[in-house]
Amino acid sequence: MADPVWADKPVMMINGFQFAYFINSLVNGEAVGHKRSKRKSPLGFDVDVTDRYYKFSETIDTGSYDLSDSNYAFLARQNVDGLFFPSQDEWIKAAYYAGEETGNGTNYFYFPTVSNEAPIPLFTQEGKSQDLAKGEAADSSFARVNVSNTGEVQAEDLESIVKGNQGYSNYDFGVFWQPWYAPAGQTYGNANVTDVGGSDSPSPWLAYDMGGNVVEYTDTIAGALDIPHLSEDVQQLPVGFRAHGGIANATGYQLWITATGAGDPYGQIIGSAYEYGGARLSFLGDDQSKNKTKNLRLSSRADVITGQKVVTRADSIATFDTHYSKSLGETIALLSEEDAGYVSMPSSFFNVSKKDGGRKYYSMTHDATGTSRIVRGKQRAKDIMKAGGYSDSDKAFRALPPMEGDVQFIGYFNPNTGAYGYSELEADAVGFAELGYISQGPVWSV
Repeated sequence: MADPVWADKPVMMINGFQFAYFINSLVNGEAVGHKRSKRKSPLGFDVDVTDRYYKFSETIDTGSYDLSDSNYAFLARQNVDGLFFPSQDEWIKAAYYAGEETGNGTNYFYFPTVSNEAPIPLFTQEGKSQDLAKGEAADSSFARVNVSNTGEVQAEDLESIVKGNQGYSNYDFGVFWQPWYAPAGQTYGNANVTDVGGSDSPSPWLAYDMGGNVVEYTDTIAGALDIPHLSEDVQQLPVGFRAHGGIANATGYQLWITATGAGDPYGQIIGSAYEYGGARLSFLGDDQSKNKTKNLRLSSRADVITGQKVVTRADSIATFDTHYSKSLGETIALLSEEDAGYVSMPSSFFNVSKKDGGRKYYSMTHDATGTSRIVRGKQRAKDIMKAGGYSDSDKAFRALPPMEGDVQFIGYFNPNTGAYGYSELEADAVGFAELGYISQGPVWSV
């Protein structure tokens, strides 16, 4: 479960084969729907855009790539259509190809921001400060701080004339920020990533962030690089993956159309940093046979993205609250509240659909203790809210009434504080008793 500060950032610290497993999971999980629209390219022509929705599968060793042989050091496409890493040719065309002469004697731009000039580096205050600390006068083009201290590009600080000419990109050591949980006083020497698409400087085909942020794997095989202290072939592999795009630490030449490298598929040993390996998906083929829908509906037990609909639990070590929610975003938000001291708990269960007998359970916050109270039925929740002392009533999940399911969730009440707690775990029964809680028996079951 990722901290919300990373929710819109590119994935990092993942190697090439892990990306391939991810692709296989989507391929085997199958598409469940798509939505089509037309958008304008920065060059003025229409681009057909398709949002595709997949569910995950537990089958990951076969699919677009055969990964069943752990002794095989590389991979190759097994199908002629479907989801893949882009090949080197596909990646370059998506990033630089204009379909018309670009002013440099070719149909390709030099940079993936519809420009033959280098994009303007994005900057945080910390990045600007480090630049000035080195005794380098900040160029007027760089002087505007346009990225927040959590790595979000501030759209209002991007200049239209720059976006129309060179574009912006996260490179050249301009962006420095750390998440709230990073060790106090410790500063890392590498630049950090920004939110996906935040620079608002796409390629001619509306592909965002193809220069900067993270370098990207393709599934084109190349000879392995072995450059001491820069890109060493530690595994002594015969080949690597072709990689393009530059990283947040890159200088301008790494964003050129001619810039490429070979990445170690096991260790992400590219350039000077291990964590900046990334990838994007390419889709080949005709998906006319797939479901097309404007409003994708959730099934009783599965959502269209993850294939699961899980009720998660987070406990506060400050208030001893046991908070249950079918909204993963709500749980993540609680975990990010540093003062509340919430921690993720393994006590989770599938939301029970109405078709399978699931009843609505509502959660509300006890104002005096900050703990959650859970009751069955909307009217019961309304009555408690009307009596006072509670706030933030919301539907928490669907579950079976007590004793109808295999697992019983017991309610506990503390008469001294008025707080409630809930768990199916025997260890929690002992813990609640030691804190002065009294068992109220099963409240719901699954």
